[in-house]
Amino acid sequence: MAGWVYIISNKAMPDILKIGYTERTPYIRAYELYNTGCPYPYKVDYAIYVDRPYEVEQKAHELQRANNVGKEWFSCSFEEAVSTINKAINLLGAKIEPDKKPEAPTPDDIRGIIANNPDAAVIIEQPKINVDAEIDRIKSEYQNKRKELERKELEAADSFKMILSWFFLQIIGVYILYLLFGDKLIIREGILSTTIFLIIGGFILVYPIMFIILFITMICPFLENWYDRLLCLLNKICRYKSILKYRSNMSLLYSEEKFQLEKLNKAK
Repeated sequence: MAGWVYIISNKAMPDILKIGYTERTPYIRAYELYNTGCPYPYKVDYAIYVDRPYEVEQKAHELQRANNVGKEWFSCSFEEAVSTINKAINLLGAKIEPDKKPEAPTPDDIRGIIANNPDAAVIIEQPKINVDAEIDRIKSEYQNKRKELERKELEAADSFKMILSWFFLQIIGVYILYLLFGDKLIIREGILSTTIFLIIGGFILVYPIMFIILFITMICPFLENWYDRLLCLLNKICRYKSILKYRSNMSLLYSEEKFQLEKLNKAK
C-alpha cells in the first residue's frame, strides 16, 4: 500500500533525524512523538509519497546503518537523509508521486491524536470554529430531523389506519355472513367451525365491501359526507395512537438543539 517516507527533526536534537514511513499524513506522526518532557515540537522536514513506503524506509535504514543512534534516528545532515531516501527509492525501483503534498490532519485525526497522546494538545493548533456557520448548520440539521420524524409519524399513522380500516371492513363482512348463515351453521356445524367460517369469509369479503361502499358514495352524494366523517374519525384515532411517542421524540430533539446552540453561543 502506498504511503509516505518522511524525515522528522526536533530543535532539541540538532543533526539527528528520524527516517520513517506512514500510510497516514506524516504530521500525525510528528504530533504522536511529542511529550511534555521535550521543550520543542517535532517537525516534518521532508516527505515523499511512494508505492512501497515500508520497503523504502527499511532500505534507507540499511544505507544509514553506520549513523544510527537508536531505533529510527540517525546522526546525519538533512541533505544526507534526503539523498539516502532517494537512493533507496532508485535501488528498489519504487514509484513516486513527486507533486503530492501531505495533507494537514483532519479534526477527527486531531481528536484521535489527543485521545492517545494528551501531551500533544499543547502544540496542536485547534481550528477555529465559525460559530455563526455552526449555529446555522445545527438549526438546519435539527430541522431536517424534525421533518423526518414527522414523515415517519405520518407513515406509522397511515399504516395503522389501513389495518384499522381492514379490521372494520372484516367485521362488517363477518356480520353479513352471520346474518345470512350464522344460525344454520351453528346448529349444523357447531360454534367452532362456524367461527372459523365467519372469520375466513369476512376476510374474503373485505375487498367487495370496500368497492360497494365506494360505489354507494358515488351514486349517493349525501352519503359521501358520512363516509368522509368516518375517514376523519379513523385519522384522529390513528394520530392519537402515536401522538404521545411523537411529542416525546420531538421534545427530545428540541432539547438537544437548545443545548447545542447554548454551548455555541457561549463560545462567541
